[in-house]
Amino acid sequence: MIINEYKKISINVRKDSALNIVEKKAQNIRRYVISIL
Repeated sequence: MIINEYKKISINVRKDSALNIVEKKAQNIRRYVISIL
């Protein structure tokens, strides 16, 4: 039981971190575009 819960949590954490990386890249791209303009 505990192991299954831990697996679920770790999978969710990986998804969250991946989303955070994508969001940071998107923010950096926006800043880059704004700096060009």
